[in-house]
Amino acid sequence: MARNLMSTSFEALTSIYGVEGNNSYRVQLLEVMSLIQQHQVMMMRESSVKA
Repeated sequence: MARNLMSTSFEALTSIYGVEGNNSYRVQLLEVMSLIQQHQVMMMRESSVKA
């Protein structure tokens, strides 16, 4: 579920910004993706602690 959400959000971002677009947009996109990955790791840690 979360994985699907991440891939669709990535697709949405790439369509909005255009991966071939402007470099500043590409940098923003990379920053967003790294934030999403950090969030995923935090969520995984929380769920493993609860389990």
